[in-house]
Amino acid sequence: MPWNTILPGLAALLASLTGLQITKTDMPQKVTDSTLKAQLEFRITSCVGIGEDEWRYVADTDPTQQHLTICGHRAFTLQVKCTSYDATNTNMAPWYLERIYTRLSRPANLAAMDPLGVAWTDAGPTLDLGQVISEEERIFSIGVKDFMFTAVVNDADTDPADDPQATIQHVNLTSNTLNNVDGTPLPVQVTVSV
Repeated sequence: MPWNTILPGLAALLASLTGLQITKTDMPQKVTDSTLKAQLEFRITSCVGIGEDEWRYVADTDPTQQHLTICGHRAFTLQVKCTSYDATNTNMAPWYLERIYTRLSRPANLAAMDPLGVAWTDAGPTLDLGQVISEEERIFSIGVKDFMFTAVVNDADTDPADDPQATIQHVNLTSNTLNNVDGTPLPVQVTVSV
């Protein structure tokens, strides 16, 4: 998976849905806005294959040499953690996370994920981790929400043990019939025209 493009791209998109401005990015991806006094943190918490991977041998410039490429689908979960230092009603962490969830389903935002090669599929519940005892003791608000995505993997193998694979140069045809389990010939399987 090309995490080096997927994570920054999703972090920028999801942050833009909250109105927060990116002032700091690192790994794991973080977005900090000193004006709105909030921070978003992004991390992949799970990634699983969907179905089986397919092996493809793809020719480069030399058609007699083919390179192995593994292709498959992946489902991954991106956890977004929001810490808000201004815990008013419209600046609480769950408010930012629900704003991402609500705005993510807009067609323009779904289309913005196309260049990243990902598609949004679902979201988990918003969890409020602030544990506020009383309004006087509230210092900051913390919330977490999981967003589920799918992506396609195309991994070209560069291992010399597997790559490149030679192609079949020619085939010697010795018969145009196959025999059944009882030894009787099956109908013609191969027709050769010269």
